[in-house]
Amino acid sequence: MQTKELKTMVLGPRCGKSTFIKSLSGTDPNTFTINGNIITISTTTLGTDVTPHDIYVNPTTKIRLNFWEVGSEFQGMGKGYCTDAKLAIIFKDDTNNHLEYEDWIPRDLPRVYVKNYHITYNQNIIDRICGEICLKELHL
Repeated sequence: MQTKELKTMVLGPRCGKSTFIKSLSGTDPNTFTINGNIITISTTTLGTDVTPHDIYVNPTTKIRLNFWEVGSEFQGMGKGYCTDAKLAIIFKDDTNNHLEYEDWIPRDLPRVYVKNYHITYNQNIIDRICGEICLKELHL
């Protein structure tokens, strides 16, 4: 059986969206080794990055989340990327900068909010995504 895929928007101000997605692969997304030297840098997304990530919403049901991360500084098509999305993850910081992105997505689109992201929150975020998928029966 083919894996079901869900277009999942990852939106919000510059506060950990790329780090979240890249860290799901088990690597440190901001650390590189160049000529034997470890370099840590902060990057920004230009337009959008699309990254697949498989999860199990129960022991027999695998879902592929296609994370569409839209850059907060260089948005490209902006809300145009949100067409046909089935789920949104909205990152928030201590400001109201995330509110801009609320207008990009339909009111009835399921959302998972992430406030003041830290890499140790990853499993909790995945669990909440699974909960939304099961609650809304998005995988059927």
